[in-house]
Amino acid sequence: MKNLVIIYSGREGSSAIVSSLGKHSEIEVPIFENMDFLNVKNKFGKDVFSKAHVAIGNLLSGVDFDDKIFNERIEEVSLKKRVVFKWRPWGDMEKVSEVLKENETLVVSLARRDVVNHALSKYFTNRVVGEGKGFFHPQFHVNKLKSEERDKYIEDLRKSDFSVEVDKYIDDLRAYVDAKESMAEKVDVIRKSGVNVKELFYEDFLENKRDFLEELLEDLGLEYEGGVDKSDFRKVNRDDLREQVLNMSDIESDPNVRLLVEKYNSLFS
Repeated sequence: MKNLVIIYSGREGSSAIVSSLGKHSEIEVPIFENMDFLNVKNKFGKDVFSKAHVAIGNLLSGVDFDDKIFNERIEEVSLKKRVVFKWRPWGDMEKVSEVLKENETLVVSLARRDVVNHALSKYFTNRVVGEGKGFFHPQFHVNKLKSEERDKYIEDLRKSDFSVEVDKYIDDLRAYVDAKESMAEKVDVIRKSGVNVKELFYEDFLENKRDFLEELLEDLGLEYEGGVDKSDFRKVNRDDLREQVLNMSDIESDPNVRLLVEKYNSLFS
């Protein structure tokens, strides 16, 4: 394959994975979260919703992400590098699929195997660390700190025990399950169109980053290079946040949590 698009929903390691792959000398990462629809709508307006495939095609062809990214391509762009970026999918998936095929693109559908832990991560960072004031992600915050402050900040986070309001936790869990269900429907359209789709899980990246990245590089016809596993993003939370939750039994025994976990697990082959 010539290119790679990682489809994600958030808190699944997409930033670290794309950052690592971008260290390769033969890979170009043209965008980060620029194509998230909220960012696109704020910059270009909602009328571009029907033109997602145009922007995706331009990016995969080497066109810079600028004010003309949603314009039909007129001139060919010569790009020798592989293109890799992450994207929360939106738009006409059938048209997007045709563009992905045309540009020989592997699609990685990224997820968390442990959905309970994922929801704990969201709850802890947004509702505990972020004090319920909206989206807060320590992974991005830690990069803004001075180097001598980072280790202490991460250590303090990992030592912070907390109690969970189960109803609010369920809201976070349901939001993620609903997002993955919607994403699975889009991925299914992409897969049925003939695009090569691979399901990968964040936990496997944490367990062995080199093997995870080598597999993707091999899919792109590239060899592993030293330094590729050096992401710009550090793991901030504990691998398993259950260790910090004071009332974990309340979560595990809740019937709504169990139903949502069952629904989530059914989304994956």
